[in-house]
Amino acid sequence: MKRFVVLLVVALALCVLATAAQATDWTTYLTSTGTTGTIKVVSSVTQVGSLWHYSYDVTPVSPADYVRGYTIVLGSKVIALVSNVATTASGWSGYADATKVYWTWEGTDAERLNTGETFTFSFDHPWSPVAFYNASCQDDFGFSGVVAGPVVPEASTMLLGFAGLSCIAGLRKLRIKK
Repeated sequence: MKRFVVLLVVALALCVLATAAQATDWTTYLTSTGTTGTIKVVSSVTQVGSLWHYSYDVTPVSPADYVRGYTIVLGSKVIALVSNVATTASGWSGYADATKVYWTWEGTDAERLNTGETFTFSFDHPWSPVAFYNASCQDDFGFSGVVAGPVVPEASTMLLGFAGLSCIAGLRKLRIKK
C-alpha cells in the first residue's frame, strides 16, 4: 500500500509540473529544391489563459533572401478556432483562411525578410500543442518542410498513465505472493 501511495504522489506531482511547464523551443529548417539556402524556423508554444500561443521565429539562411510569405497548414477543423494572427514585421499582414494561417509581405522591398533577419509570426489556438505542421516560405523559390512544435502532456493523461502502471505493479506483486 505504501508503494501505491508513493506512486500516486509522484504521479500527481508530475501532473502539476507538466501543467505548469512551458513548452520548449524546437528548431527546424525549411528547404527548397531550387536553391541551397534554407529557412530556419524556431517554434515555441506557451499557454496564455485558456489559449495556446504558437510562435515561429523565421530566419533565412544564405542564399535564401527576400522572403515575402510564410504559411502554416493547419487543416479545416483546426483553423476555425485560430485567433490573434500577428507578426513583429512591419509591412506584413497575417490571415487565416479555410485550411491555413499565412502572413504576406505587403510593404516596400526593405520590409521583406532578408538573409540573417528574424521575424516572429504567431497565432493563438485553444487546442493543446501538436507535434508537426506543414510550413512554407516564398522568395524567388519556394521553401517547405515540417515545423516541429513541442507537445506538452496533459495532466489527466499523465495521471491515467501512472495509475495504469501502479495497477500493473500491484497485480504483479499479488501474483508473486500467491
